[in-house]
Amino acid sequence: KIYGFLPSSLLSNIAIWSGILGSLAMPIIGAVIDHTPYRLQVANYSALALGAVKGIEIIVGKSTWFLVAVFQVISSILYNVHATAAYSYTSELTSDPNQQSNYNAHYNAILFVSMLVFLLVVLACSALLRTDDVGTARISQAITSSVALSCFVFAWSYFFNDRPALSQIPHGQNLWTCGFIKVYRTSQRVVKHYRSLSWAIAAMMCAEAAMSALSAIAITYLKAVLDMSAGEIGAVFFLVLGMGIPGSYLGGYLSVKLGNPIRSALVCDVGFIVVTGFASYFMRGPENKNLAYIFASLWGAALGWLPPVDTTIFMHLMPGDSRAEFMGIMMLAAAILSWLPPLVFSILNESGVSMAWGLASLNLYFVVAIGCLLQIPHYTDARQESNLASYSNVNQSAGNGTDMTATTSETAAQYIRSHLHKDGNSKGRRGSNANIHDIGLQVGGVVLESHREVI
Repeated sequence: KIYGFLPSSLLSNIAIWSGILGSLAMPIIGAVIDHTPYRLQVANYSALALGAVKGIEIIVGKSTWFLVAVFQVISSILYNVHATAAYSYTSELTSDPNQQSNYNAHYNAILFVSMLVFLLVVLACSALLRTDDVGTARISQAITSSVALSCFVFAWSYFFNDRPALSQIPHGQNLWTCGFIKVYRTSQRVVKHYRSLSWAIAAMMCAEAAMSALSAIAITYLKAVLDMSAGEIGAVFFLVLGMGIPGSYLGGYLSVKLGNPIRSALVCDVGFIVVTGFASYFMRGPENKNLAYIFASLWGAALGWLPPVDTTIFMHLMPGDSRAEFMGIMMLAAAILSWLPPLVFSILNESGVSMAWGLASLNLYFVVAIGCLLQIPHYTDARQESNLASYSNVNQSAGNGTDMTATTSETAAQYIRSHLHKDGNSKGRRGSNANIHDIGLQVGGVVLESHREVI
């Protein structure tokens, strides 16, 4: 053991600390973005720091591995800081969730293609230079740092502007505490008024935690159990990234065929359980390494499928009067449990339990996610519930002192209709069946954000 841990627990331990510290940083950074005029500076300096840290990691080697591991944790925290600032800009592009999904589709498609090109270039350079695993890692970090710094400096220098503070810090609070207090109060509001959304958030927390841990756990498994080289592992994740693109469109197609995205998410969760279960059972040694490419393709399709569907569910169930606030809640929900699956894996690994059980433990989170999704009523009913709660909050905030139950059914119905059909085009308002078909278009283009963690 090294520093009290097995070497095979290194990546999962990095993921544990990255998840904990990254989640703690998000409410603080969110408070800085909301309550100060320094949003651009947060994005700019975190981008520069992230690029610099990736450049320092070029020193990776036998004598510097622990320092690089620490920098990996730091880079993960910086990524969360930068992503929080960047999403605060994208969330203001439009208040229409359909248009927002279309924007995300274009941005993430570019992201996906960029990662595929990056991985291909790294593998090609490694093959041409005939480097070992350490050499391949250094090539990867050199390319990552140089490209990231170039793109970050150009983008944040010319494409973004300063933004004023969105609101003042509440009386009696400060930047260190107001973000956490806001998360707590918003969570109370969701549980009290938005039952379907609360179940959707719980499902997202569990599923996203398992998916974010899959890359670290899979890399450890491929190296320790299947004895794969860096080039072979790179090829595996090239398949994961490549299959994510058709996977995202498969999610959109099934959302239409099955009637709503909740059913699509349920099918994908079941698929994750089946694929991960078979992978842990059949991949038991180096003689089974060829199976890794098959399971990587299936994992990639599922990774491209589920997060966009979850995002669509969330965006359609969240209240329309608090989009910016709830987009922050969505990001936090996706990250807040990211430390738990790696922790379970490390505990099992340190206890001498077979890594196959550690890999299979990811299925527990998908089982819980399925249980949460089954608590959500029919999709149209869930949207009506969300809009009724929003209408009640609007009524109360207007100072009329009237609860939703005291309003006339005609007024409530008009409010629901206006929100369910507010996506209407030039042909006029559409019914809920037309909205279901829009879901397919939205989900098909939105690509998995957590694929960033693979690189």
